[in-house]
Amino acid sequence: MAGLLFQWRKLERQGALTAVSAGEAVVPASELAAARAEIAKLQRVLDKRTLENEILKEAVEYAAEKNGLRARPCCPRTTSENGLQHQRRIDERK
Repeated sequence: MAGLLFQWRKLERQGALTAVSAGEAVVPASELAAARAEIAKLQRVLDKRTLENEILKEAVEYAAEKNGLRARPCCPRTTSENGLQHQRRIDERK
């Protein structure tokens, strides 16, 4: 039993020395587990937001096709004749 304990200590020291000699930071396993959990959580949030974004883009495209609209800038500040006519129609509706 005591021999096994000494063997474990020896292996532990060798592992610690190997990590230190490799020039890598040594962190507790609990910190590593917490960091991995945080990464997994952030990946899930990113996946959810990406999916929401794709759904919204498809909804906008569907609505535009259904209404016969084309994509246009959010702010009608164009100097083209079409842009001015569009702005006049909006102003007339008010």
